[in-house]
Amino acid sequence: MSIPIPSERIPPIAKEVADAKKTWAILWWFGTSLAALIAYGQNDTSHDDRASHVAGVLFWVVVLFFLGMRQWKLGRRATRAADLATTPHTSFVLANNLIVAIDDRGVSLPDATFKIGGKHVTMLTALPAATLVPKDSGLPRG
Repeated sequence: MSIPIPSERIPPIAKEVADAKKTWAILWWFGTSLAALIAYGQNDTSHDDRASHVAGVLFWVVVLFFLGMRQWKLGRRATRAADLATTPHTSFVLANNLIVAIDDRGVSLPDATFKIGGKHVTMLTALPAATLVPKDSGLPRG
């Protein structure tokens, strides 16, 4: 089930998600450099198991680096969605916990689709605040 979301509600949430994802990416990269420095500092001079030590360190450096790249990519998607929300040719729908950008032809834009958490889903699907209408306003009551 998809719920249409007004474009003006997308940028604040997209920027918050992008900031969080990019922060996680920086933390992953910091962990990568820290692991590499610790491994370099623990490197001893014996050459018996040097190849396995280098392979192990290289494995973890690559894994941590690519986890950071994944988070950065997700943050970039949210930033792209925030940019597209200001254009008139893009609409957005909420599908479960994904914000899906759709162009004017009805085609989804994967580079501007991003996942949100339960807090953001609640914010997007909540009813707008009620406003009081005076009796003499001429608006229908019911």
